[in-house]
Amino acid sequence: MPRPKKSDSSKPAKPKTTRAKAKTPKSAPKPKATAEPKPKPLKVKEDFPHIGFPYRLEYMEDKDKKICFFQCENHMEKHITRHKLNRKTCKISVKED
Repeated sequence: MPRPKKSDSSKPAKPKTTRAKAKTPKSAPKPKATAEPKPKPLKVKEDFPHIGFPYRLEYMEDKDKKICFFQCENHMEKHITRHKLNRKTCKISVKED
């Protein structure tokens, strides 16, 4: 036997509205951190950072400052003659032990 249909009159009809649904407030975007940047550690400038290279040659090439390290004086002399550097404009240093 077929079941009898339930009448919809027992439930109140939902009114159809054209209003938009109320939006739930979203959390505001977090502002970017405006704290001061972390200070960079100070670099200790060493004139001779390489143990086995006691000869230092410093000169300007165009607008760039070049710093070269050598094992012996002969290697430094070869570099100076190869690149045709003026000895008066170069700064030569030797590490003392």
